[in-house]
Amino acid sequence: MPIPATTAFVPFEVHGPTHLPFVAETEYAHLVSLGKVELVYENEEESMTIWATTELGWHHTEQWETYSQTIQDSPVYFNQTEALTILSWQRDGVEYAIDYKGHELSMQDLFDVAASMN
Repeated sequence: MPIPATTAFVPFEVHGPTHLPFVAETEYAHLVSLGKVELVYENEEESMTIWATTELGWHHTEQWETYSQTIQDSPVYFNQTEALTILSWQRDGVEYAIDYKGHELSMQDLFDVAASMN
């Protein structure tokens, strides 16, 4: 489904990032439920999934670390393993998360993607 079309199916407006620090060969949206959307950007070497949901606290990660910057005064949390980096924040009753698989992007790159979604 095209990313702009998802807004018609959920109770919040869905915005993709205006800044993506890699070339996405594939880009699409998936309506998971009436309260959760996933935006996928990928190529052969890396992938980024951006989640937007009204199901606050849905991303069941054992331990979150606080990132030093905020997005519109919202705290930003992250979790990093060898396979996946997750950046999460909330705005206007919607929880957003970026799941990144790859080895090219820094935490600042992911924060820049998140900030470009405002």
